[in-house]
Amino acid sequence: MKKHKGLKITALVAVILLILLSVWKLQSAPDVHARVPEDNTFTNAAQLANYLELGYFENSYGPISLTKAVLDDGEERDVWLVCLRGWEPNKFFNNNGWTSCMQSGNNYKSSYYRRIKEVLMEHVPEGEALVFAGHSLGGMVAEQLIGDLELKSRYDILYTVTFGSPLVEYETEKEGVLNLLGDRNDPVISLSSDTHYTYYFPIHEESSHIEDGTECHMDSYLSEEVWGAYDVVGQEDGTVRLTVDPETRVFYQAWMWS
Repeated sequence: MKKHKGLKITALVAVILLILLSVWKLQSAPDVHARVPEDNTFTNAAQLANYLELGYFENSYGPISLTKAVLDDGEERDVWLVCLRGWEPNKFFNNNGWTSCMQSGNNYKSSYYRRIKEVLMEHVPEGEALVFAGHSLGGMVAEQLIGDLELKSRYDILYTVTFGSPLVEYETEKEGVLNLLGDRNDPVISLSSDTHYTYYFPIHEESSHIEDGTECHMDSYLSEEVWGAYDVVGQEDGTVRLTVDPETRVFYQAWMWS
């Protein structure tokens, strides 16, 4: 038992180091602007990943954002798009830090989890429909939130798509359709205490042929060449579309004192 626990801790420390390196590389590279179609309609996962990644480049942006949108999955519905970024090591007083990585990876509720839930409860009216999109730690926390009993009773959670996130809280009953997208060269997708359950809940895998694992963790999901065959909610060869209203997008900070 002690040996197993030690292996889990070692794996999670590796996650932190990999994410630290990947985010540093991303923030030191030229800006990558979100490829938002002129009609603001996302038809594939890479377009949504670019929209999600936008906030990494501006320190004034918070890691949480809400956008009003219209989902078309056979019927058109008004939804709230909930975007959650991963760890940002240059923001020392944020809740989306290394402690949250450790807690989420071991299926504990982190301060980042509680902050996101607080934002939802304060700003999204009861009875509304939600679509979650998260990268790295953001995707891990999204997986936890869609199993939260209070949120499941308050909202209609339709879809969740994650980019470069391992499976967490496998045994928790999650609401809506969950799709995990992971590049085969991204080491982060296999690092959590629930990794062994991916046999029963597989991650949709593609390969960008980016050999550097830290670069792959950030860059693969922005590529339409890799993820263009997956629709906006992460379904391979799917047809779901999401039209966002960018004027309604609001970012929220995740300060430790917020």
